[in-house]
Amino acid sequence: MRMCERCARTQQTCCEKATVRLTHGDIERIGQYFPVPDFSQNADTSAWEADTADPLFSAAFVRRDCPVVRRTSRGCFFLSDNGCVLALGVRPLICRLYPMSYCERGLEGPIAPGNGYCPPPSGPEVLAELEMADQDQLRAWHRQLYEELRADYRGGCDDGPRRGRPRAA
Repeated sequence: MRMCERCARTQQTCCEKATVRLTHGDIERIGQYFPVPDFSQNADTSAWEADTADPLFSAAFVRRDCPVVRRTSRGCFFLSDNGCVLALGVRPLICRLYPMSYCERGLEGPIAPGNGYCPPPSGPEVLAELEMADQDQLRAWHRQLYEELRADYRGGCDDGPRRGRPRAA
């Protein structure tokens, strides 16, 4: 049983906790594969902390009208008892890259254990468990994400660059 399916069955998934931000390319791909009009919505992510190491990501995703996957009482709109209902090649790029840490410069490696989203195992073994050992594929998704972010941000954002994590209270 794949890790995402195992986590979904135990209700311990990143899909239940995380806000999944979308590029316009994600919205188009998902809309073609899963033609349900209300899978996304705009959310105010402008209170999230800027990441000065990745200003493009911040500018594209931290703003008053950030497109995100709609949430249900159970978490992500696409979460089922068997994990994500979307085929891997259709999933939002952020989901395909998770649990990798990255910035515009490139992939930085798997997230650290105890991050609050991905249950153990975490670290290098999680990549094998998630069938993410193909570094060329990961780099291609990373490249695609930043190409789409550049295309999305070309129109500009009212809020300027901010990113990532909710600000500490």
